[in-house]
Amino acid sequence: MSKPWMPLYVADYLSDTGHLTTVQHGAYLLLIMHYWKRGGIPSDETQLAQIARMTEREWKANRAPVMAYFDDNLKHARIEQELAHAEEISSKRRTAGLQRRSNSKAIAPAIAEQLPTQSQSQSPSKEKKDSGADAPTAGKPKREKKYATAIPENFEPNWEAATRVGLSRREADRELLKFKNHAAQTGRTCVNWQAAWSNWCINAAQFLKKPPPGHSTQEAKTITPASRSWNAWKSHFRDANDNIRASMMDKCGDEGRPFTVSSEWPPGHEMNDAA
Repeated sequence: MSKPWMPLYVADYLSDTGHLTTVQHGAYLLLIMHYWKRGGIPSDETQLAQIARMTEREWKANRAPVMAYFDDNLKHARIEQELAHAEEISSKRRTAGLQRRSNSKAIAPAIAEQLPTQSQSQSPSKEKKDSGADAPTAGKPKREKKYATAIPENFEPNWEAATRVGLSRREADRELLKFKNHAAQTGRTCVNWQAAWSNWCINAAQFLKKPPPGHSTQEAKTITPASRSWNAWKSHFRDANDNIRASMMDKCGDEGRPFTVSSEWPPGHEMNDAA
């Protein structure tokens, strides 16, 4: 039986060895570990000193309190109990392992007899296919799993994602270069690079404080989440199905940042403000 580890009950050990010195603790532990590995300790004093890592003089000075834990036959009662317990567990495991292997060998032929041959397993499917009985079942189609990949070398962005948030083509070209460099530098992988580009454009337009497309910068106005017109503009963008700018406002609202719009109030809400 292999014994790579030895049980050590710390509370019991400290209770029984409280009178030993530090040197005697070391000698005692070395002796009981040798006992555990070899099933006992030798009677030769020189060998005992070597196991305890002591000179013969040191061993003679410390022998009495250490050897008091062993009987006249150099047996250690506690370790003998633990060895017997470990052997019992090992024996049960060996028996269980042999039983499992025996059962596997007995079951394998029976399973082999029940399995159909290749020609038998294929023939019913072929008959169903020929008769048209194997019609596809109606249900939700299986969704193909997509995996994150590095940005393609020939990545061509959706330019509309840039123009919709107010970026000019020159600004979009610059942002595309930054987008690709960032992806290469960080080793980023992504499932949908077009969606990542769209989010990049949203953040870039907000950083540059770009007004919505179709409005001049002279008409632009910056509002904050605390502005009375903030929710009105959010509702306006959602009603117009302008999900990009609605998302931009949600992001700015979460971060407490301002947002640039064409005027303080969206079209059709000025009268509400006056009221």
